[in-house]
Amino acid sequence: MPLKDLEIKPADPTSPVPLYFQVEKDLRRLIYEQELPPGSIIPPEHELSRSYQVSRHTIRQALSRIEADDLISRGAGRGTIVKPQQHLTLLSMARSFTAEMETRGYQTHSQILDKAAGIVGDSPDPALEDYAGSPCLNLTRLRFADDEPVCLQYTTIITTRCPNLIEHDFKSNSLYKVLSENYQLYIAAFEYSLSALPADKMLAKQLDIEKDTPVLGVTTTARLDNQQIMEHTESYYRADKYKYVIAHQLKK
Repeated sequence: MPLKDLEIKPADPTSPVPLYFQVEKDLRRLIYEQELPPGSIIPPEHELSRSYQVSRHTIRQALSRIEADDLISRGAGRGTIVKPQQHLTLLSMARSFTAEMETRGYQTHSQILDKAAGIVGDSPDPALEDYAGSPCLNLTRLRFADDEPVCLQYTTIITTRCPNLIEHDFKSNSLYKVLSENYQLYIAAFEYSLSALPADKMLAKQLDIEKDTPVLGVTTTARLDNQQIMEHTESYYRADKYKYVIAHQLKK
């Protein structure tokens, strides 16, 4: 489709959201809403650069993240082509739940099952063993994409640098957004592990699936740029509708 016929949303340089992520989100919208349908050719980088009012490097960053989710195919001499969308929703490890789902066009909210201040115990998860005795917030949330339950999350946040975190509303607010906007704490790196397991009775009830249905277990540890652990989460995703994609770029 000609670029002039697309409803491009130029990036906002005054926004705290990185420029490449603004471009990525808008390009994903064009793909999901089929303004760029499967088989169509995405405009060249220099045209996108002008329309989004960003550098070509920023455009390449955005396209690389979309390509990592297998939504587009790039090749010399044939341009960038939109691929047919798969039935399963692809989830990236490199973003928060809220950012990932909103990028894909879903409205998100959470049901808070438990929220309590506490202290990291003497025998915590191994990832938190160096934080024994530290103040924390324990948060259990059932996460929704639109009105469908997507995953159950058990989260521990180290609150040494974010006192009164418990007072914030996490039904509709992203944890990472609250940390960044209210405490100037920015997640810089993720560590994660995956496992497959059958849903027990409680998990099946929360996710509205049959008992023993396979679910995807994801354990995530989020660190600040000084390597301090900020948050540790165990998530259980519906595997009948969602799968994770992990992309690694090899250095030349």
